[in-house]
Amino acid sequence: MKKFSQQNVAFQEAEKTTIKEIIPEPSGELFESGISHSELYLWDVWSSQESNEVHLYCLAVSRKDVQGKVIPPELRNHTSFHIRHFLSKNAGQSWSDKGCYQKPRDKTEGFDSRSIWSGSILPLRDGRQLTAYTGIRKQSDTLLFQQSLALSLSDDWQCVTPNTQHVVSDPLLDWEAITKLGYFLGELSLLGHKDGEADGPILAWRDPFLLNHEGQIHMYWSAKMAARTPALGHALLTESESGYTVEKMYPPVAMPDGGEYTQLELPKIYHDDVNDRFLLLVSSCNRLHERQSDEEADKRMRLYQSESPDGPWHEFGHHGSTLDLAEENMFGVSIVDADFDAQILQYVAPYTAEAGPDKFLTLSKTHSLDLRQLNHKSKFGGVADVRSN
Repeated sequence: MKKFSQQNVAFQEAEKTTIKEIIPEPSGELFESGISHSELYLWDVWSSQESNEVHLYCLAVSRKDVQGKVIPPELRNHTSFHIRHFLSKNAGQSWSDKGCYQKPRDKTEGFDSRSIWSGSILPLRDGRQLTAYTGIRKQSDTLLFQQSLALSLSDDWQCVTPNTQHVVSDPLLDWEAITKLGYFLGELSLLGHKDGEADGPILAWRDPFLLNHEGQIHMYWSAKMAARTPALGHALLTESESGYTVEKMYPPVAMPDGGEYTQLELPKIYHDDVNDRFLLLVSSCNRLHERQSDEEADKRMRLYQSESPDGPWHEFGHHGSTLDLAEENMFGVSIVDADFDAQILQYVAPYTAEAGPDKFLTLSKTHSLDLRQLNHKSKFGGVADVRSN
C-alpha cells in the first residue's frame, strides 16, 4: 500500500501563536459526491442513523481566520476544532450542512477548554443522543495534547445540551488507576507532551466510540499498552443521577497484529446481527516518534471480527487485517449504512495530504465494501463462515 502523508507541524513543535477561531454558519449548498466545503477543513468522521436519515459528524476548522486570511492546513492545530454536523436523507449520496454541533468550552480551564477531538454519537431509548468525545485541556506550549474521555447529551442531533459535558476518564486525575489496569501512560508531569511519550507517539486516550448491545453501553477508545504498542480501550457505562459514568473499565485489549503499527486510532464497532459477530474498524499508523516525518509514517485502515463485544479480535481484511479501499489516501473511515443481509457496508472517509491539495481535508463520496469479497480467515485458520443471503 502506498504510504500516506499528512502535515504534523503541531505534533513536532510548540504552539507559538494562536489563530483566533471563527465558526462559519451552515452552508446552503447541497454536497454531492463527497463534501468539499469552501469554508471548512474536515476530517475524522463518525455517524449514526435515525429512520431514513444519516447524521454525519466530523472535526472542522475554518479555512480563514477572523481577518479573512487563509489558514494553511498544516496550521489548523493552532486553532480550536469544532464538531460539524451533516445530514443525508439518501444514504450518503448527498449531504446538507447543519452547522456546529459542539465546540470547546474556552471560557473555562477544564478538560475540554483548548479543543475537542473525535468521538461518536449514540441514540438513546428516551429520544436523546449520547455523545462521546475527546477533550483537550489548556496547558503549556509543550503540554499540548492532554486528552480526556468525555460525554455530553443532545435532545435533537443538532447541538449539545448546555452543561451536560462531563469527563469520564482523565489520565491527569486517574493516572494510577489507569496504569494499574495495564494501560501505558507517560510520566505524569509530562502527560500530553507534544514530543510524545517515552520516545514514542503522543498520549493515546482518545476517540471514544459508543455501542449499545443488549441494553449495555460499551465505550471503546484509542489507548496504549507500551510507548509504541497500541491497544483498544474498553469500558461499560452506566447512568446515574450525575449522568453517564464508567461502571467498569477493562484491561487494554491487544490486536493480533498490533506489532505492525504503533497507533490505533478512531475505533468503530458494529454488530453484524445476521452472523452474530462484531466488526472492529480502526485506523492505524506506524509512527515511531514525533520527530519522524509524515512521509515515513504508513497509515492504513484495518478490520477485525469477534464473537463478543469483549473480544478477542481476529483479522478480517484483504491482507491480514488491512483493507483495500475504493480510493487511495483515505483514513478514518466511517460506516454510514450497513446491509448485513447483503454483507455490504457503505462508507465515507477523509482524504490525507497525499491525495493532493484539492482533496486533502475533504470527505469522500460514499463507497461500498463487500464483506464477502474479503480474503479473511476465521480464528481456526479457514475461511470465515459468512451466513448471508
